[in-house]
Amino acid sequence: PSWFFDTSVQGEGTVDIPTHLVDLAHWTLFPVEKIDIHKDISLEMANAWPTSVPLAVYKRITNQK
Repeated sequence: PSWFFDTSVQGEGTVDIPTHLVDLAHWTLFPVEKIDIHKDISLEMANAWPTSVPLAVYKRITNQK
């Protein structure tokens, strides 16, 4: 559906997948240790950019003419 591409409805795709990757990293590296997110983790830097979808591809995906 077209709303899938509307970040005001769907949200940012980058929010979900990296969250799971971070969870897996913690569980893999520290399987029995409790991690305090306020003491043990810090965000040093982050970048985000849009994914361009050509109009023809958008129309095909959303079944629009």
